[in-house]
Amino acid sequence: MKVVISAAARADLRSVGDWIAKDSPRRAVTFIRELVGRCQGLATNSARYPVVTTVRGRAIRRCVHGDYLVFFEIERSAAVVHVLRVLHGAREYGTLLGGADETGNEDD
Repeated sequence: MKVVISAAARADLRSVGDWIAKDSPRRAVTFIRELVGRCQGLATNSARYPVVTTVRGRAIRRCVHGDYLVFFEIERSAAVVHVLRVLHGAREYGTLLGGADETGNEDD
């Protein structure tokens, strides 16, 4: 599958990098590489991650990297994984994903 990182997720990655860079510019670079690598890794076995919410009828899945959550959806007909957002786990993600229809409590 192909992985497409949305503009919102790219903005999230920039914000994460900026936040970490305040304390450690080097770590910011390596951590963002790790997060992008995690996103690219969704090209294989992306369905193993749980559906945690639905937004306008679309199943949104989540994978975890450290304290961060990568939200994505799988478009099987086009063989594409769309990375929607990359958010800190402490954030209320329902509204940030575009108004969740329902939120699950699955553990990863």
